[in-house]
Amino acid sequence: QWWNDLGHFVASFGVGSFAGAWLAGAAVPASLVHAWPASWPMAAQAVLGLVVAEFFGYWQHRLLHSVPWLWPLHALHHSTSRMTFFKATRIHALDIGSFTFVSVAPLLTLGASTEVVLWVTAFGNFAAQTQHTNIALPTPPWVNAVVGTPSVHWLHHSLDMREGNSNFGMNLMIFDHLFGTYIPPSPEPPAVFGIQPDFVPRGFLGQLALPIESI
Repeated sequence: QWWNDLGHFVASFGVGSFAGAWLAGAAVPASLVHAWPASWPMAAQAVLGLVVAEFFGYWQHRLLHSVPWLWPLHALHHSTSRMTFFKATRIHALDIGSFTFVSVAPLLTLGASTEVVLWVTAFGNFAAQTQHTNIALPTPPWVNAVVGTPSVHWLHHSLDMREGNSNFGMNLMIFDHLFGTYIPPSPEPPAVFGIQPDFVPRGFLGQLALPIESI
């Protein structure tokens, strides 16, 4: 699946992310609320931006797992039995596009600057690549409880649905704690990663068409 993953990096993740950000900017060309604390230090604004974006991203992600007709949008991302660096961008364009839109649009609506959006996006991309790598990265329990570390996110990719339906946070785990979906990682990774075999086609074009064919 290496070549498919490369194709999704360009055609799915790249195009979807750009389209989602562009649509957010087009939908909210100027602040509608003017409630953003622009006088705060940039570091504080970035943290606030992460929390705001995480709230909407958490619910987008959770709905993709819990609403049956939305699952085909997200299944591609889980259709792998190994965690590798490239799996972070093995994601359908409609999936990452909608995630980007619901994360960026609220920030623009509140009046966050482009710099804040860029910091939030940069942290999110770094977290995503780190979470999906196949490197065992020991992290203390308190870090796992706050940030989406690899060991926390690996549970979310478990074939065991008791683990897979947990840890929906992409950057921060605050809303998993608030809404009861956080599971702390154990010293050993999940026994098996992935989803039901054969749900996602092995061909690249079939993977792109899956959400449409599933309607």
